Amino acid sequence: MLFYVAFKDSVFNIEVLNTTEELNILIPLLLFLGMEVFFVVKIISKMGFKY
Repeated sequence: MLFYVAFKDSVFNIEVLNTTEELNILIPLLLFLGMEVFFVVKIISKMGFKY
């Protein structure tokens, strides 16, 4: 949410992005989300929560 508020004018108002620009936005986003899921699962596993 904070990312959107900070960069909505410069990034999200661009109508046409080429492939390189799309990847430059998408790859860091996916890496961050993947790492976040990994660490949340690791923390939940340490707490002994069975899912």
